[in-house]
Amino acid sequence: MFALVFSGPYSRAQSGDPDHKAVIAVADSVLAALTSGDSAALARLTLDSAVVGGAGLRDGVERLSLRSWGLYINRTGPSTFTERGFDATARVQDRIAQVWLPYDLYIGDKWSHCGVDVFTLMKSSGRWRVASLIYTIEQPPACRKLPAGPPAPRAQGPQVDQGNSLGGGAAGRPGVSLLCASMRSVKSSRSCTSASSCCRSET
Repeated sequence: MFALVFSGPYSRAQSGDPDHKAVIAVADSVLAALTSGDSAALARLTLDSAVVGGAGLRDGVERLSLRSWGLYINRTGPSTFTERGFDATARVQDRIAQVWLPYDLYIGDKWSHCGVDVFTLMKSSGRWRVASLIYTIEQPPACRKLPAGPPAPRAQGPQVDQGNSLGGGAAGRPGVSLLCASMRSVKSSRSCTSASSCCRSET
């Protein structure tokens, strides 16, 4: 059911409980879908009202964002980034759960940033789905790179502008990372001309 393509082998449940394993599998699958640009998988893994947000600093200025998942579900085409989660832990109570998932992120084969993804999930009709994803954008030593080293090179597809601009620029382009695009805010006067420049400008 879940494609644990990029981050699955590095994640773990601290309990043998099936729900702990299931919610970590969902979190892993979200990162795999973001990395592969699989919008259909993202739609299956998230609630219709799900939100995504980030918190970080740039040049000493605090940046906060909170947006609908729809911006990423409605995009099409391949991505240019690889996001990998590892050492996941989960807490489950009845029909709600939280997954704490350290991650690192590369644009193509170049290092971008790391941080922690915090997923909140809800269970209905026997399915766990993401209600929110809040993340940090940091650099070592505040966060860790995946111990296994950089990701293997992968083919880069063309970027297609879908017109879903976010903060004036390229957020509608499939190659723009969820983590980078949603950190652009009204505080930023920078205009991005490519997926890579947008992400690098916010890391």
